[in-house]
Amino acid sequence: MTLDEAIKHEEEVAEQNEWFDKNCLESMQCRECAAEHRQLAEWLKDYKRLLEQEQKIGHWEWVQYDYNPKLGNWNCSECHCVVLECADKEAEGGIPLYKYCPQCGAKMKGDDKQLN
Repeated sequence: MTLDEAIKHEEEVAEQNEWFDKNCLESMQCRECAAEHRQLAEWLKDYKRLLEQEQKIGHWEWVQYDYNPKLGNWNCSECHCVVLECADKEAEGGIPLYKYCPQCGAKMKGDDKQLN
């Protein structure tokens, strides 16, 4: 089942339950079920929009802290979020162990062996 098929299915089930709500003795149950399927359809549409957005690509930038070249901050090149504050540049292979920026979600370029 594709994402579009899942969205269509959830909307159809919601419509069926809305019809039962108007024509059935158990209307409260049908109304709740219809609302849940409508909500799921909306979540699937939101998910589809997120998948279609252009993925930001960034890299980790080392910003030296004070006079010691080994101490500083690792920043995201996209949002400039400080990821590791006052980190040792030599520790853990030299870069933060993130595949994505925890602040903006940009995918980080780099050595995949180092990134989790």
